[in-house]
Amino acid sequence: MVLSSFLVSPCVFAQGETVEQGTPRKAWNSFSQACWDQDYELAGLLLRPRKDEETKVLAKKFCEITNRLLRVVPEQLSDAPEGKKGTEATDARGDIVEIIDQVHGTSGLEDAVKLRLRKDSKQWFFHPQTVASIERWYAMLDDQWVRDHLPLFLQKSGPLNLSLWQWVALPLMLVFSYVLGFALVILLRLGMGPFLRDRHPLWNKNLPERLKRPLRIVLAALIAQIALHFLYLNLRIEEGIGGFLYLVSSWAGIATLVRMVRLVGEHMYSSSWMKVHPTAKNLVPLGLRGARILLVLIGVALSLRVLGYSITSLIAGLGIGGLAVALAAQKTVEQVFGGIVISVDQPMRIGDLIKVGDFTGTVEYMGLRSTRIRTPDRTVVTVPN
Repeated sequence: MVLSSFLVSPCVFAQGETVEQGTPRKAWNSFSQACWDQDYELAGLLLRPRKDEETKVLAKKFCEITNRLLRVVPEQLSDAPEGKKGTEATDARGDIVEIIDQVHGTSGLEDAVKLRLRKDSKQWFFHPQTVASIERWYAMLDDQWVRDHLPLFLQKSGPLNLSLWQWVALPLMLVFSYVLGFALVILLRLGMGPFLRDRHPLWNKNLPERLKRPLRIVLAALIAQIALHFLYLNLRIEEGIGGFLYLVSSWAGIATLVRMVRLVGEHMYSSSWMKVHPTAKNLVPLGLRGARILLVLIGVALSLRVLGYSITSLIAGLGIGGLAVALAAQKTVEQVFGGIVISVDQPMRIGDLIKVGDFTGTVEYMGLRSTRIRTPDRTVVTVPN
């Protein structure tokens, strides 16, 4: 939902055209597009039915408020001339109104942004209560220091309704985040050195080297997400960039865990326990592959969630599909679990002389699904686990 809302653009109308106010949705889209075009004189027509400098300044402030403090979904607004039907669509004076959204960070009804239908013109305007709250909401914006101290030319709006200083600061912030992430990884490696020095040589040599690249990206993305709040971007762009950084940090984190899983597998292969339980070597690749698949599925689920898709139905579908596969491959699953039990309990080893049913022979191979024995007459018999 974060990235999908970032990609939604407001409706387009020709520059200088009169605003459409026949329905709440058209009125909001007209105001949103006027803000996008930085045509504050046109946007002011939805605040007050007159053109003057005071209304233009007020419209500019309200545009910044809607960019920074509102999450409006135009498709959820009524497209009927009379607005939403029902008692909830009128205020105390009996005027037909429609609530667009709640100002971000507030909870009171007085901080709801509303449109009102004027009975004389059958046109939708912002409610007088909303217009009267613009100055108070504008004072809530947390970039007051920037507006007071930065030169005016740096505060001029550019593409995507971002100020010039924001366009300059955005790439600098990304570079700073990467450099800081790079430095933190170096400090982390230095700090972990004494701890790893007395550990297994595999961990001492491989752990810092294998994890440094994905860990650097994780830290850089997390730092960038924190720094993003200090650029005072409009809500739609901030959520879009934040969603992208969340995906980057998530996949880099998954890459870090996958490398750790591989390192654990290598450690298990060279461990003394594996020498005592040689048949368990068949389980290690299966466990590592299952762990990697699980991590990738988690990454896909996180990506779908950020893109606005519901993962509940996906998980339910995977559960039903997994049950169907398990039922279809019941015998195979049963044999695999039998192989796991044999590998762990070790009732026999390769080279042992055993009797299975009517067959007696020497164990030549022990797998997850079956065990092969060679009988005294040199016949190889495969027995399911």
